[in-house]
Amino acid sequence: MTLTTMQMYRSGCKLWLLLCFCQIGARTYAQDSRIYAVVVGIADYLHNNPVSGLKDLNFCDDDARAMHQFLSRTNAHVVLLTDAQATKRNILQAMTRVFGMASEKDKLLFFFSGHGSPQGFIPHDFNSNNFLFHSEIKALFKQSKARLRVCIADACHAGSIKQRTTHSRAPGDNQKTLKSSPEVVVIMSSRSEEVSQEDPQLQRGVFTYFLLKALSGRADANNDRKISITELFNYLSNQVAIYTNQEQHPIIFGRFDKNMIIVNY
Repeated sequence: MTLTTMQMYRSGCKLWLLLCFCQIGARTYAQDSRIYAVVVGIADYLHNNPVSGLKDLNFCDDDARAMHQFLSRTNAHVVLLTDAQATKRNILQAMTRVFGMASEKDKLLFFFSGHGSPQGFIPHDFNSNNFLFHSEIKALFKQSKARLRVCIADACHAGSIKQRTTHSRAPGDNQKTLKSSPEVVVIMSSRSEEVSQEDPQLQRGVFTYFLLKALSGRADANNDRKISITELFNYLSNQVAIYTNQEQHPIIFGRFDKNMIIVNY
């Protein structure tokens, strides 16, 4: 969703899933590991006027609430910020505090739904220059001790965050380095030049709607009641592209094993 995006949902899924991120290749995380998450959704913007070019959105706050509901069914520690709560200062403070709580055995997640631009994501109090810069998010990820770090965004031009970031590695590719380094997974709703659509029939952002469907079991291609990161992204990218008539294409990158199991259900 950008400053000029077309308006289009994500509904709350009936989930009892365990978002486990428990196995990456030969590495198994401690069963007592925990998810530390900051979830942001902004539909109502402070400076919503023709001069700024910033329009309110419809369902981004609902997206965030649905993600929060999903995570609340796990052992996650989650901070939810919507609309007026989601100022740049509040978002950065929440990320600093929550991510700082994670130990080396834990996982962290940043989820954002709202306006985006090539420079970064757009906080509630955006005033033409106070972006939530991609570089600020990357810096907070680097500071964390967590062994697995996940960033997911449903925003226009979200793919711009990929600049100067390494691509994902295939299973077995430099496994020695993979085992000794933190895992990083970045899933963006659209390519850098694309807008991310909301849909009134879905009542969510298209990306978030199919993301939650994927996590609820729809992405389980081999019916083993486990969803790998590859299964999730294959389902997500196909469904979003089809639903938007090939106008929106999610991307994934980072440093991770493509066989990583992210959900048992």
